[in-house]
Amino acid sequence: MFTLAAPNDVAANGLAADDNEFWTQIPGSLGNEAQADESTGYAVTSGDFNGDGYDDLAAGAPSEDVGPGGGGAVSVVYGTSGGLTDEGSQYWHQDVPGVVDSAEFPDTFGWALASGDFNNDDYDDLAIGVKGEAGGGAVAVLYGSGAGLTAEGNQLLDEGAATPPLGPGSDFGWSLTSGDFNGDGYDDLAVGAPHWNINDDDIDAGSAYVIFGANAGLGAEGGTIGYTQGIGIFVKACGCISERFDNFGYSLAAGDFDDDGYDDLAVGVPGEDLPETNASVANAGAVNVFYGSDAGPDPISNQFWHQDSPDIVGGGEPDDDFGRSMAAGDTNGDGHDDLAIGVPREDLDGISNQGAFARLYGSGSGLASAGNGLYRQADGEAESGDAFAWSLTMGNFDGDPNTEVVAGAPFETLCPPQGPPCAGGAGSIHLVFVTNYIEGWHQDSPGILDLAELNDHFGWAVAVGDFDGNGGDDLAVGVPDEDLGAITDAGAVNVIYSDKPPAATNTPTRTPTATPALDTPTPTATTGQPTNTPTPAALTNTPPPGATSTPTPPAGSLIGDVDCSGNVNAIDAAFLLQLVAQLISSVPCPQHADVNADGASNTIDAALILQFGAGMIDTLPP
Repeated sequence: MFTLAAPNDVAANGLAADDNEFWTQIPGSLGNEAQADESTGYAVTSGDFNGDGYDDLAAGAPSEDVGPGGGGAVSVVYGTSGGLTDEGSQYWHQDVPGVVDSAEFPDTFGWALASGDFNNDDYDDLAIGVKGEAGGGAVAVLYGSGAGLTAEGNQLLDEGAATPPLGPGSDFGWSLTSGDFNGDGYDDLAVGAPHWNINDDDIDAGSAYVIFGANAGLGAEGGTIGYTQGIGIFVKACGCISERFDNFGYSLAAGDFDDDGYDDLAVGVPGEDLPETNASVANAGAVNVFYGSDAGPDPISNQFWHQDSPDIVGGGEPDDDFGRSMAAGDTNGDGHDDLAIGVPREDLDGISNQGAFARLYGSGSGLASAGNGLYRQADGEAESGDAFAWSLTMGNFDGDPNTEVVAGAPFETLCPPQGPPCAGGAGSIHLVFVTNYIEGWHQDSPGILDLAELNDHFGWAVAVGDFDGNGGDDLAVGVPDEDLGAITDAGAVNVIYSDKPPAATNTPTRTPTATPALDTPTPTATTGQPTNTPTPAALTNTPPPGATSTPTPPAGSLIGDVDCSGNVNAIDAAFLLQLVAQLISSVPCPQHADVNADGASNTIDAALILQFGAGMIDTLPP
């Protein structure tokens, strides 16, 4: 088990508070109003929807009051060299002209989000979970263009796209991810339906589906694969069986774990009982992994991982929820994607539901137990009910070969420096670097817009994208229960940018072709309805009334402050000694490591730091 270093609130070659943003639906702005209980930021994702080389941000508000009783909505803001902007932003829902179907309660349009280039035209497209649609759920798909997302050719994929068929309450669209599972150059869409019932006894066993991309869009050339645990043609080599309340498909992740050129599919099963034949360890949780092939994720050649698997760190316990969240990326730079698995209700050292995440490393034969770890918050940081790793994503924030893990802890209690009262459920997020150094952020971090408040749930959802095109990933953090003045639980999204220096120039991924302007309706080939003229986006980068932020101090401004903590002590010397011994590949603030300015960072610098910490010398450099 790995206990992570105590987080610093100041960026260390990761994220920086400079120019951070706070996106909300401010009353009366941009054609829409913030509403109570709409939960903006419940889901977030990124993609380059207009092909200009900058990632764009989509934020779901599944309880948005659109249509009778509230059907949900999604706001999209576009990236530029200066970061995200509300210029040209969009506000999507099922009552927008040209969008298939209509907004109804309880559609929950925006419950889940995923992006991918499903028609291989070099523009990312947006898949939107509508889990309450028509009782069984659906997925809406908006396609990208040179002018951004458009209603032209949009789709509503419902239970007709699912095999085996769905029934009421299946929640098709609960979870989404994308990847090229069959290696044909088109991204495919995986959809979870964790409350699908096998029969009247095995309720909420769950299922997942892969809908294949094509030139004319998702599913245009047929071919949908359904996945469950052990029924009919879907019997799995793992020997596991579908059971009531397994919730197979609760979470999804895609990555190339064996580096064979096909993306692989991980399916979370957080309600899995261990062993599978009884409920002696109820709701311990598990993950199924299906490997990509010419025919898509192989339903026979797969893996079944849980905390009682051989050589896996930790052990299965009741209600751990192993598999509630997942993220994939290459965290050790070996060319194989790795898998982080959230265990947000993990009990450790007598602290209930403090949470943790497991990490399995990829290899030529796929995910393996070798080197796996269970990662928890630092001693003194973890509290009962934090739910660390409730949400997960991965991104490269510092420009090294390794991808960092981001873990949300939306139920974290935060106390101001002066002491109580504390804000229970304010929430936080943590960047975990390859050295197990951790960088922590929340709404009371220096310079971050807004304030940590009771039950904000900062970190409920997380997503990465390079919104300013500087080559470093930036982080979007959903805060779905943010109050905006007297408007309770309206929601918001904080965006924190990487501190990687800006690129000299931005090189677009393609040169967009000319398309009609968004405010010029044109007939569609499929429906004869006008192309979408979206309402101006609900999101605006303005703090709510009364919100303040604290000026950002310079990160790691002390010579010898190797860990950017604001202090120089033995911890900094330890980092340097590990670097010299090649136990770690980098330190958080290398610019402060050459204490004697001789052009090298070595044991001499570590010795000077130790002498300074012991009071043997008065200044650094001496």
